[in-house]
Amino acid sequence: MEDLYKLLLSVILGGIVGLEREYHEKPAGFRTNLLICMGSTLFTMISLYVGHAFNQDPGRIAAQIISGVGFLGAGAILREGIKVTGLTTAATIWLMSAVGMAIGYGYYSISIGAAGITLLVQIFFTKFEHMLIQIHKRETLRIKCEADFEVVERVYSQIEANGLKILRRKLNKTEGRFLMEVLVVGARNSFGETMQNLLVLEGVSDIEN
Repeated sequence: MEDLYKLLLSVILGGIVGLEREYHEKPAGFRTNLLICMGSTLFTMISLYVGHAFNQDPGRIAAQIISGVGFLGAGAILREGIKVTGLTTAATIWLMSAVGMAIGYGYYSISIGAAGITLLVQIFFTKFEHMLIQIHKRETLRIKCEADFEVVERVYSQIEANGLKILRRKLNKTEGRFLMEVLVVGARNSFGETMQNLLVLEGVSDIEN
């Protein structure tokens, strides 16, 4: 019966965290988190039983969960231009596998506490992030300019002069011109001035955000 309780607890905890992910329309939602948590619990239980039955390392099978879930997490991470998405989803998948393993080993308090903290982080820290976004803005600027590295350097200098921080930069050459993709972050009210200053720079023809 204890084994059934372990599986039931993994379904409950994985389902609760998965519901929050499903509500926010994330790639790994209700069923995914539930199955990852329950699967990790089951593999951990099997690892213990096989280890004891054959006098082998009881953590041998369970150890493979970490690398296996790593592949699932990597599949959730996507790159769109210079923007990377899915990192939180991958981290949640990784954490729910740890919760499932804790249940499988019988550490119920730790697993319930970890799942609860995960849920709190997903709900309340998301609101905190939104508050920060109202103060600071992160955006990708797409700038067309002459195929001249001096112009490129002037663009970077102008962005930083306006108080924005450059996080990532990408430079492509197309139709004899440079297309710059610059991910910047800074005070929201600095973006309008930055756009105006860049448009009047010699060699810059167009800016999109």
